[in-house]
Order: sequence, then C-alpha cells, then structure tokens
Amino acid sequence: MMARRTFSAKLLPGACIALLLAAVCGCQRDNSRRFRESSDASLPRLSAIKPAIGPLAGGNAVGLTGKNFAAPDKTRIFFGAKEAQVLAGSNASATALEVIVPAGDAPGAVDVSVKTAAGEHRLSRAYLYAVPEITAVSPARGPLAGGTRIQIFGARFTDSAGTTITLGGTPVSQFEVKDDRVIEAVTPPAAHAGFADLRIVNYYGTGTLVAAFNYVGAPTVASVTPARGPVSGGTPVAIAGLGFADAPDVAVFFGDGQATSASVEDAGARIDATTPPAARPGRVDVRVAHGFGEGVLPGGFTYFDPEAGEVSIKSVAPPHGPLAGGTLVTITGTAKGSHGRAMPRCARSDNRG
Repeated sequence: MMARRTFSAKLLPGACIALLLAAVCGCQRDNSRRFRESSDASLPRLSAIKPAIGPLAGGNAVGLTGKNFAAPDKTRIFFGAKEAQVLAGSNASATALEVIVPAGDAPGAVDVSVKTAAGEHRLSRAYLYAVPEITAVSPARGPLAGGTRIQIFGARFTDSAGTTITLGGTPVSQFEVKDDRVIEAVTPPAAHAGFADLRIVNYYGTGTLVAAFNYVGAPTVASVTPARGPVSGGTPVAIAGLGFADAPDVAVFFGDGQATSASVEDAGARIDATTPPAARPGRVDVRVAHGFGEGVLPGGFTYFDPEAGEVSIKSVAPPHGPLAGGTLVTITGTAKGSHGRAMPRCARSDNRG
C-alpha cells in the first residue's frame, strides 16, 4: 500500500503582495475595457451621405445614415466647418437624419461630421461640392457670323431646361444636353474677332472655360504688288494683308477669274499668287476668300493689253459738272503703243446720259 505524502510551502511576503497586485490590476483592466465598450456603444456614427454630391450654393437636402443619432434638436451636423440644418420629421431616427446642406466655400470634397452630447464622429471627404466642369470645345473656332456646330465636353451637365450657356457673353439659344458629359450647341454671332469664354450655369452652379472658342474674322487685303499686268495673265504678285492663314482652302480672285496659284506665306500676312487671264483691260477687284469670310481690295489690280497699247490719263477738264450730266469735257493723256512709244492723245466727250 502506497503511503500518502503531503507537501506544504511557505510564501514569502513579497510573493503575496505580487499576487494581490495582479488580482487587483486584472479587475481594473476588465472594468476599464467594459467602460470603453459601453462608451463606444453610445457614440454617434456616420456611415453614408446620399446623395454625396451637390451644388456649391448648398440648399439641397441629403440623407444621413448611421447609428446613435440623438433627437434632431440634440444633433449637430457639419459639412467642413459649416453647420447644416437638421430637419425634424417622421423620418428622423437614431439611424437616419435629413439635413439641408450649407453653402460651400469652394468646389471640392469636405468632411462630414456628427456631434451629440455623447461625442463626435467624422467621415473624411464624404461630400462633394460640385460645379459644372468644361474641359474642351470642338471645333474651337468659327466665323464671326456664328452658326458653327460645336460639341462641349466636361462633367456634371444637367437637363437642358435647367441650363443656360453663354459664349463671349452672348446667350447660346441652340443647344442640347446629350448626357452628363456632352452638350451639342450652335455658336451665336459675335461683334468682333478673338477668343471668347464659354460659361454654363446649371443646378450645380457656374462653370467657365476661358478662351474656349476663337471667333475668326474675314481676311483683309491691303495691297497688291505689282498692281498691273497683261490681260494674258501669268503675272506673279504678292498680296499683303491679314488673316490669310486663319482657315484652309484660301482662294484668290482677280475680278471674276481665280488665281492659277496661291500660297499663304509670312504667317498669314502675305499671299503669293499668279494672275489669271482677263477678258478685257481695266481695273478689277482683288478678293481673298476662305471659310470664315472674304476680304476685297476694290480696283486692286489693273489689266492692260500690250498689243493695243496702254492709255495714261493726264487730266480731265473741267474736273466737275452737274449730276444731270451734259458737260463737255476734254480728256488729255498718252497712249503707249506695242512698240513702247508714247503718243499724245486728246479727246472730247459729252458726258450726257
């Protein structure tokens, strides 16, 4: 039969104190954890904002969901640093609230926070203050007369009924919002050439694209060098002016005849061209035309017939007369024949008729 053995141990005083402290600290940790859990359970929490986007001007209603919301008059909601108006109604509860969004200071995302007597909770960058955004216009230029069909690209475009558009300060009356990223429009006329800002106003606010569209004026013709040539054509000339390169397909006309060649040079300030044949001697208008209009230099070029000679008028006497006509005048000048000799000429004309 096995004998029973009994062991005994004697605790030192320091060990007793250690065990006692461990028991006390453990109780305190448990109580602290239970207190934190109880406190966290009463804190307000935000989980979502719907819709999470709205106009910069504010004034729109949004719904907030979460938990531990207090009564509407005991709960404060902030969009960034600005306080929203909490609506009291049948929809208000500890998990849902409806608020009126305050006006924003600038487009962009802001934090949304909820505050009650129990504490505060914040959702980072939870709400977007938005404005319509314009990124591009195509085509980006057209004539002063307007009528150019364009597409406007961007974001946050809303229905046509709630949208107004201006180009260079002039209302755009013809447009259609195709979707939230594309608008099709027709440009209005402009008073002067140059770049125009495009502005769109809709539910979200105002969006602007600076220098969005270039109104291009008609070309201007200043001079033609040389300013004379034979009726057979073929005279190389330089036409000086402005705006020749503003559009493709430039055409040059001498009277009714189109130049046989024309090239735009000097950044659109000069056209090198060759004169076409003419039906008869005399002065003709020089006209430069492209897609945005035409410029005319009246009597800018003189055709002469080398075979028939060239007439130069020296004087007309008398130099004036009544509107009714009937004044007998004397025209004095020279005619250069085909051999280059100047022959004096004097003619009398009754200008009646």
